[in-house]
Amino acid sequence: MRRAPVTSPWLARALWATVVLGILLRLRQFLFERPLWIDEAMLANNVLARPFRGLLLPLHSDQTAPVPFLWLVKLVSLIAGASEPTLRAVPFIGGMLLLLVAVSLAKRLHETALLSAEGSVVLVLLFALSPMLLRYGNELKPYGVDALWTTLCMVLTVRLMLPLHRHDAGDGVPRNRADWLALLVVGTIISVSMSPAPFVLASVGAALVCTPSIRRHRGALTWLAASSACWGLCFVVAYVLVYRATGHSDYMQRYWVPQFLSPALPDFTGKVARAVPDLLRSWFLADGGAWRDRASLLLLVPIGAGAATLFRRHRGVLVLSLMPLLLAYVASAFRQYPVSPRLMLFCIPGIIVLLVVGLETMAKGIAVSRRRTTLIVAAAMLLFLPGRDAWLQLRTPREIEASRTPIRQFLAGHEPGANVYVLARAVPAWLFYTTDWSAPDLARVERLSAITSSGGVAFRHASSRGAPVREEGDTLAFSYRDWRELIGVSSGTGPDLAGINALAPDPEWADNEARRLAQSAHPDVWAVFSSTAPDWPALIDRALIRRGATRVLLEGHPQAALGRYRLPSRQAGN
Repeated sequence: MRRAPVTSPWLARALWATVVLGILLRLRQFLFERPLWIDEAMLANNVLARPFRGLLLPLHSDQTAPVPFLWLVKLVSLIAGASEPTLRAVPFIGGMLLLLVAVSLAKRLHETALLSAEGSVVLVLLFALSPMLLRYGNELKPYGVDALWTTLCMVLTVRLMLPLHRHDAGDGVPRNRADWLALLVVGTIISVSMSPAPFVLASVGAALVCTPSIRRHRGALTWLAASSACWGLCFVVAYVLVYRATGHSDYMQRYWVPQFLSPALPDFTGKVARAVPDLLRSWFLADGGAWRDRASLLLLVPIGAGAATLFRRHRGVLVLSLMPLLLAYVASAFRQYPVSPRLMLFCIPGIIVLLVVGLETMAKGIAVSRRRTTLIVAAAMLLFLPGRDAWLQLRTPREIEASRTPIRQFLAGHEPGANVYVLARAVPAWLFYTTDWSAPDLARVERLSAITSSGGVAFRHASSRGAPVREEGDTLAFSYRDWRELIGVSSGTGPDLAGINALAPDPEWADNEARRLAQSAHPDVWAVFSSTAPDWPALIDRALIRRGATRVLLEGHPQAALGRYRLPSRQAGN
């Protein structure tokens, strides 16, 4: 029988203090209510405009997300209304639950002597301060919730692999069948609630098989076989209903080329070399210069030490921690899953375990008599950059796109009959902030979402035409409320076959858009930009000035802008 270490009062207090810190950091971001950026707005428009049954169908704007996630967001929005906080409530709650589950994981690893008390606190601190976990605990995307599901799965699996007491029944049925049942139920939920579920659940199965006590137990293997069959069937259904359409999209295949680690694609060696530092920097060091990519490589030392330690002490925990990442890399080689930091966030719990176990191993090897001091110093160095970033965002949260401000300025300042030009990439945010979601014009939402999706006549991220833009978009004008919307045509800066975005719009794109604006003047015309390169508003501004327009207003915001122009009377209404 394994005797669990006694959990000291200071450890319990330290763990919960860490949880409170993580919750406060997430609460600050949540209450800031930053505007939705383009990815969030595209998903929000789908959720708000569709009934629950409609969320089973392929989404507009080339979006995809697990159906349970979409249904929960839909439910909250129906109860509390359509706003930034209500749409982000599910990821926010998921981020707080993640911290609680991380405490459970830390305690079990400590109780089974895989981590010291200090190591358990460091583990939860990494969950609390990770820049990407902080961001996706306050964003209308499922990636942060994916990390929650993975961590919960790890807790249940570790309980089976590292029980505090023996559970031999002698009759072929494990006495800890409550734990097996919990894993079966949670695994079934995960199979339909996260797109990378096969990587996580396959790792669970492999980790359990690698554990001698489970491998020798006939009843345990029966439970595992039944659970695996259930999980596989549920994921197949979810894949057919939800993920297949996006996975086979020509645009998404081009878009993700830089994140596919396929030998058949360009720059294979370079992408492989960048993949690991990109993940580690994004997860643990945040943005802040190319030097952080190089600094992130230092994390490979404790991660490698942790893997070596677990290989000696418990290979099942090593498989559980590392295998999801390796399986995702294999899938990426076959262009089935992109290695992007946010899409790989489900791997971060296992990497955190390896990192902390490795830090403890190195601390013991460097100074046996001062293990605690060495570990604390190493942890402080590791946590300095994410802690600094979290502190700065606690003081001044960042806006990704300030799309809400120019749209509200137009709504407050325009006169009836106004014409407003909306950049194609601004349409998702424009739709969200100009629609009355208590009584939405669903035909308008459907129309604008369709024409700016891939295959639409005004696809927001289309590849270059390879020719100048002339006489395009004249039919993309629609009346709504007391204004007339002119939807911009694509700039042609989307990914080519190699997945590379163009650095500048197609020739004469700005002139084409200025022509449309000049023809629609009343005599004033507005222009709304968001999710835009810094120089695009200036390009259209200069093109309008060349046509004799007078600039009344051109106000820039983070990745957004609002313009207002007065055209000569001879051009107005032409």
